[in-house]
Formats: sequence, C-alpha cells, structure tokens
Amino acid sequence: MYTFWVWILSSSLLLAQTYNFLDDYQYRYVVYVGGSFYTHGISMEGGTFKKQDKLQRHLYFAMGSIRDPKEVRVESFYADQGGKRYVYEKINQVYIFHGGWGWSWNPIDESQNQPVLLSLGATLGPSLTLIKPYYIEVARPISRTQAVPETVIFDPNKYRYEDIIGEANFFYGIHRTRLTLGTRLNLFSYLHIRSYGYFITAIKLGVHIDAFVEPLPLLATPKDKQIFVGPYIGVYLGNAWD
Repeated sequence: MYTFWVWILSSSLLLAQTYNFLDDYQYRYVVYVGGSFYTHGISMEGGTFKKQDKLQRHLYFAMGSIRDPKEVRVESFYADQGGKRYVYEKINQVYIFHGGWGWSWNPIDESQNQPVLLSLGATLGPSLTLIKPYYIEVARPISRTQAVPETVIFDPNKYRYEDIIGEANFFYGIHRTRLTLGTRLNLFSYLHIRSYGYFITAIKLGVHIDAFVEPLPLLATPKDKQIFVGPYIGVYLGNAWD
C-alpha cells in the first residue's frame, strides 16, 4: 500500500507542474497538490484558495489512511521461508476521503520584492470513511510435523507471534469493507514561496483532528478510539493565476 501512495503522490506532483507560468505576483487563485504525513496516517491532498486582501478562502481535499499510533510493523517469524512483514495485532485498515472548507489569514503577504507568503488558518468538513478487515496468514497445524497457511483476522486468544506467517493479500476480504462517517478539523500554518512566475512550492505544518461517529477498531487489544489528534507536515506544488 505504501507503494500505491508514493505512486499517487508522484503523479500528483508532476501534474501540478503542467500549468502555465505567469510573471506578476498579483494573483487571485491558487491550486496545489501534495502529501502530508501525520502521527495517525498519511494522505495525498489537494486544494484551491482565493486571495481576498489578507484573507483567503480555502477548499481542501484529502485521500488517506488512519492508523493507531501504537501500530508496529514486524518481521515474520517465517521470514527465512518467505514470510512477509505485517502489523502485529492489527484487525482493520481505515481509509478516508475528505473535503473541507475554511479561511486563512496572512500575517506575512507577498509583494513585488517579497516572494514569501505565510498563512494561518483552518478548514473543516466531512470524511467518508472505509473500514476494511486486515487479514494475516497463520500456520495451521495438520499434524505434529506439518502445517498449512490459513488466512484469518488476528485474534490474541488464538494466535501468537510464532503462528503468524505474514500479511495476506490486500484484496482478500475486500467485500467485507464497510462505510462510516467522520469529520476533520485541519489547523495549519502554510508557507509558500514562488520559485519563479506563478509556480509555487509550499510547506504546511499543522494539526489534524479526525473524529468519527463510532470508535474505529484498529488493533485487537487497545481500546478503540473515536477521535485522533496529531501534528502533521505536508509538502505541496502548485500554480496561481489571476
């Protein structure tokens, strides 16, 4: 799955460079794409905002994952026999599709000789959330000396580290994916620098607050969480026009 996210992010960053470059710093609209890493997930993001003096009106979109910060990816006990790495005690994978709207204020604005803009703001909106069971392969004994692989969801009362071969195919059990709803409050500081013309590179530092209508069962043993709060850093490319 990490390969999938890297591919998506790379494609988006290339797409952001296809806009025409202009020469004047006086612009009204910006569009950007990029990605962010936060303590409870990773996401590909994009958005647009409209400048209004020192205020900006934002539309923000994200597609990403939600994880428990306590998750640990471990080597398989059967690594020398082809066993795959997996997340110990994980029972569900969670993905969100989010859209938000908000405002930001520019304490530092651009000028003819100042190509840097610093913006502080917030966006808020709903999140469409998919919960997919996380499957592992375990060694099921069929005799004293033989075992066969079996695909299951982790159960701490049945399986130990020594029983687990590794992560199962991502698409196994995908028909059991279910839908729930949530919301994301995104508090951010946004620094962008015009490299030349209207081409923009930017860094975001902020906090994602993700809340859901039900607790998310991510790991087998810790208590399920309904609210996730964590800092993030994001890198973006984009373009602006009048």
